[in-house]
Amino acid sequence: MGFNIFIPDMDETFGHLYYAGPGETVLFSINGIEVRGRFHLFFAEAKQGEAVEALILWDKKEPAVAFDETVVLVHPRVVGMNYQTETGGSGDMLLVADGIRSIYDVPMDG
Repeated sequence: MGFNIFIPDMDETFGHLYYAGPGETVLFSINGIEVRGRFHLFFAEAKQGEAVEALILWDKKEPAVAFDETVVLVHPRVVGMNYQTETGGSGDMLLVADGIRSIYDVPMDG
């Protein structure tokens, strides 16, 4: 059966995330549930040379972050999606978050 959702350790998996810009706005089906959002690209410290793409769920305002600014994702989770095909099936993972914040907008613990 597999998994549906898990919460990643963002620091260990990606290190710092640097904002690379918005992508397309989409209506997307995640395991049969329709969600509206926009894909955004990030450079990840731990994934040198690779861009990380995340679906940020619909929020009418765009994030107030600049290119290459260090950011955190609000409530990030990885969603497993399965696809049925004629010859079997396949799976995919999608990084989803509720928003993007500059590290300077995040309250510090303590």
